[in-house]
Amino acid sequence: LYTGALHGNEQNTKLLMDAWINELEANPGSIPRGTQLVVIPVLNPDGLAANTRANSRNVDLNRNFDTSDWKEDIQNIYGNPY
Repeated sequence: LYTGALHGNEQNTKLLMDAWINELEANPGSIPRGTQLVVIPVLNPDGLAANTRANSRNVDLNRNFDTSDWKEDIQNIYGNPY
């Protein structure tokens, strides 16, 4: 699984994934037999449209993965709430 644009303000990863998809489609034989690739060029489409790190619900997806020590109402290094 390969993803891009987890943060909407990092558009270069979308461009990279788009270019790689084009390369893979032009050269399907480069993928080893029995291998499945999943490429999601934009994981955060609303953030990409708004050019923001967070999605439309103001969630930073990079900070939203499952964890055993999750805490509510945390702040970033600048003192702003997540």
